[in-house]
Amino acid sequence: MVKTFCDSSVMANHMFHCFQNLPVDVAAFATGWIGAYSRDSIYYHFFKNSAWDLDLGKFLAELFLRQINSPAHKDRTVGDALKSFWHLAVLDFVGDGQAPQLHLEFLQQIIATIRCYCADDRITLFDMNPLMIPILSWCSIYVCDSAMLSVNVMLVLLVVYWMGLYLNNPASVQESSPKDCLARNTLNDLIDCLDAFSVSPDFYDASSYAAAQPTDEENSAWTSVIYSMLNANANDCADITLPSALEHIYAVTTFPDVDINRTFCVLSETTASVYSNYTKGWGLMVVPASARDISRHIHLSAPHPQADINTPQQAGAIFTLSGAHSLLISGRFRSAYAVQTDCIIPVGAKKVFYKTDPAHDVREPFSVANLVIREWQNAHGGCPSETCAYVQFHGKAASSCAADTMFISSGLGNSDSSLSCKNNLS
Repeated sequence: MVKTFCDSSVMANHMFHCFQNLPVDVAAFATGWIGAYSRDSIYYHFFKNSAWDLDLGKFLAELFLRQINSPAHKDRTVGDALKSFWHLAVLDFVGDGQAPQLHLEFLQQIIATIRCYCADDRITLFDMNPLMIPILSWCSIYVCDSAMLSVNVMLVLLVVYWMGLYLNNPASVQESSPKDCLARNTLNDLIDCLDAFSVSPDFYDASSYAAAQPTDEENSAWTSVIYSMLNANANDCADITLPSALEHIYAVTTFPDVDINRTFCVLSETTASVYSNYTKGWGLMVVPASARDISRHIHLSAPHPQADINTPQQAGAIFTLSGAHSLLISGRFRSAYAVQTDCIIPVGAKKVFYKTDPAHDVREPFSVANLVIREWQNAHGGCPSETCAYVQFHGKAASSCAADTMFISSGLGNSDSSLSCKNNLS
């Protein structure tokens, strides 16, 4: 499986989720490290002892980083495996000083990890002594006394050292905030950039999920701005009202696409956690800035970013090509809170529909936004098939749809789970 999927770091999401559901001894056996005593050790040795290959290295580094950054493991201590990783990151990825091979996103995750661990007093930067050698060598030119350097100064030097390696490779830079994505030149690039901030699998526990859900006031504001987006016609998005309850979370931005010479209004989250996820993950919405650019009332959506690989990008491409009215993309991995929803009845005992899967839970802000879009369309002439459609992008595994490149589904069927969902929506 690793050899098959290692050319896509996105697939590390799925592999990580699979490994997390295995008992430690089984995960150790599966990765060829029998006797490993912790998941930290398993991921570390899996990365360190695999035959080196650039794609495989990135893939396994992503698995390892997800493990050490997981908020579910904040109480762990840092063992030799973790301390040695920083050394590996430099030696294996930066190597002999040639062009950097590791995408900056991984180094940013490492920096975020160091910052969190230092803030929690679990480590000091001196725990990563191998990595300090090149930094202290650089520092010695300026007669620095390493014993007198504070943790904050050392962190600054570490960041400068890493960032300096990438100044000549701007294409590899991933933005550290969703707001930075708005500097992109095309809508397709913007969607691709924001997709990286989708809330990761298994990220929430009960309390963090509750904190990320909208309050009653925020939910009312959310429905209001979604409706307002659909009325956009001022060319500069000035006619869209963002309620004050959302001003600290979201922004409405005028976004010109230089490739197609059209302007869009983008409703997007502006904040991210230290784990490079959206703070809330309610979703992204895009509409043309002028009604004259709407050829048909087609409403496109993608409920499963990263899980259904590239579906946000596919929906975005069709949106720009078709002159559609709206584009809605969820901001959460379907299993961000891996707890069974009470909105729908699973068809089998082994089937799970998660609370953060908007295709199966009506409390997800993505689902709320879809209902507002339908309400707006019903109030503006309904949805005759000649001029209107609702199209939602999903992905299927090659094993389940081996003969199909693409197919169209008519939507909900008549199974118990589908009828349950229909009843909840009504």
